[in-house]
Amino acid sequence: MKAHLKSIAVPKTWKVKKKQSKYILRPNPGKKMMYSMPLGLVLKLLGHAKTAKEVSLILNTKNVLVDGARRKYPKYPVGLMDIVSISELKEDYQMILDVRGKLQIVPFKNTSEKACKITGKKLHKGKFQLSTFDSRTIIVDNGKDYKTGDSVVISVPDQKVKGHLKLQKGANVFLIGGKNIGTKGVVEDLKDEKISVKPENEKENVETLKQHAYVVKA
Repeated sequence: MKAHLKSIAVPKTWKVKKKQSKYILRPNPGKKMMYSMPLGLVLKLLGHAKTAKEVSLILNTKNVLVDGARRKYPKYPVGLMDIVSISELKEDYQMILDVRGKLQIVPFKNTSEKACKITGKKLHKGKFQLSTFDSRTIIVDNGKDYKTGDSVVISVPDQKVKGHLKLQKGANVFLIGGKNIGTKGVVEDLKDEKISVKPENEKENVETLKQHAYVVKA
């Protein structure tokens, strides 16, 4: 696989200036490129590095963690809702989408837990395997209550299950698709494949597809 992408071909969710350079770092496989970007680019967007050499120096000399695990490779994919920490600088961030649908790295406080959206579920040898939006497989003993669209709260990096957030009325959600992308709010109603969400600091509800809702902690 090529190490770089042509800037003109980067996903529309990346907040980069396509005319600034011809090529840009390509993330390793494992996460959807539309919802992830390479760690080296994240460090540049945070203003900690300007060149590939500076990125390598930071990754080799400082504890740069993604979801609690140290990462040393510039091409490591940082995905939506992933937590990035730089221990020596006491900086913690999370990758989200802004209201224009662009990936954005913002300050974050709770770095020990993460809500992972459930995208699939199957029974294997008497236990349930949950597939998540960030490409994890999480094993649970009793998975009957878990449904696609819910979120499972895990500790990072050990991936122990800490809670279950249901996609239901009253749930806190973050919209990751549709015309209201980047909106945070509370579910007011669910019907068939659609949900009604009351956005933060807004008077009118918005309607969108259930698949665009990512259930998060309050």
